[in-house]
Amino acid sequence: MNPSLASRLSEEKVRQRLDAGVLALPKAGKSPEITAITTIDFSSILSGPSAPSKIQALDVQTLFTSIKVRGIDECLDVLPLLSREQFLRILDYDAWHTGALVPEKAYVWLSAYGSISSQALFARFSSLDEEYQLALLQGRLEVFQHEDGLDGIDSSVHDELTAMPCNQVFYRVLSENKDEIEFVHSLIAAALEHNLPYAYSLINFAHASPPGEAVALLTQFRNARLEEDGFIPYQESLAIFIPTPIDSVFVKRMIHEALTEEEGLSKTSPLKSSILLKALEEGFAAPMSVDERKSFEDQCQSIRYLSNALCASAQLEVDNILGLRFLLQNAQAMVSLGMEYVQESQMKESSALEVFSSRTAKEFFRIALGVVNELRIEMLSLLENFGLDVSKPQQLLKQYKFGALLDYIDRHWADKFDLLAMEELRGLFNRFPSEAKFIQDKNSKSDDPSVAHRVIFIPLASLGDLNKMYQRMSLYLKEVKLRSKENSTHSPRGMQ
Repeated sequence: MNPSLASRLSEEKVRQRLDAGVLALPKAGKSPEITAITTIDFSSILSGPSAPSKIQALDVQTLFTSIKVRGIDECLDVLPLLSREQFLRILDYDAWHTGALVPEKAYVWLSAYGSISSQALFARFSSLDEEYQLALLQGRLEVFQHEDGLDGIDSSVHDELTAMPCNQVFYRVLSENKDEIEFVHSLIAAALEHNLPYAYSLINFAHASPPGEAVALLTQFRNARLEEDGFIPYQESLAIFIPTPIDSVFVKRMIHEALTEEEGLSKTSPLKSSILLKALEEGFAAPMSVDERKSFEDQCQSIRYLSNALCASAQLEVDNILGLRFLLQNAQAMVSLGMEYVQESQMKESSALEVFSSRTAKEFFRIALGVVNELRIEMLSLLENFGLDVSKPQQLLKQYKFGALLDYIDRHWADKFDLLAMEELRGLFNRFPSEAKFIQDKNSKSDDPSVAHRVIFIPLASLGDLNKMYQRMSLYLKEVKLRSKENSTHSPRGMQ
């Protein structure tokens, strides 16, 4: 490959990784307020009576997460008990990436059945929808047929062919991946063992069906099933990051307002005391009519929709539990920030529950993005006054190209600021806006953040959080300028 082309492809991969949001950050911070991720105690179910019916009655999303957390190979006693519908949904969740089928991921699940028995593999694969069966093998099999057997087939491919029982039909696996080749051979062997006519039909249909036809149909059916489950397609999920226009004058005033330490603390709203949780507490406790209760429950459900959209946009692997927790925390924080803006900017007094009931979680999230964008714009102005060229970052921000923006910050500003200032900027301009916090080494007695051994990111959850971030950066840049004027040979003191 051309070196310059390889370099460009590598840079594009970096930007895509950064654009995902969760991947752009080091390990996200843990918080006791994060929504818990429920897993299932399989041991107690399997040791009790009616295990198959109990497994098949489980919510498939919780079931899937539990298997992934425990490990597929550690759940071989559970897999045969899954219903056809449960396994279909599991492949819908795990065998796709950004809307495209990834057969290798499905092979992992099916290979686990093969490790149980050939009957288990055949039964599970043949129970799949026809579109799934063909899509998983399409483009991976080439079939040869001649009444004279191998003598009638080009000798150059003899070594790659496997004979069917009739010795007139042969196939070869079109893959260079050893695990894929082994799986396809084991699948066809299982089919031959348990249903000979099916095996012949399978390889012939996989070979002869029009390219992409099965996948196209399967994609339509899968999207419909995911929509039923509350999931959002990747492209649709990106629309959630278009900010809602807000009162920029009001937000700028909140950002620039000089606060005393006591005022700053009072305006900061950690998740455990956020307006969102206050609204939920009021809603669950308040007496309501049937229609009001239904409306409140629908509103709570909209938070799930938002969380699913964030997972889709971040292209989050389903077994990334830490990333999932970060996204759930971010969804709560941004909804709360959007609610606080609505409550603070409107003319009349409203309770937390009244504010919560006025819009969906998605609308609050987009309002919060509008609020955070004002901070981003103000931060870029601050950096421009400091002497940096911010024309490219401003352009990338308007285009919502967060990956390219973070890549620019890393490449052009890393030598101008200390570590914590850089992480602060990375957090603010990430797809999921966050505040950087350093966790210091317990054995260190230094007050210098540069000796911290790791950084965590906490979602911005209040107008006070935005104000404090702006004030910190403003003070830091003033100090850098002051030390530069004094021609000091010492590096600037870190952001506090």
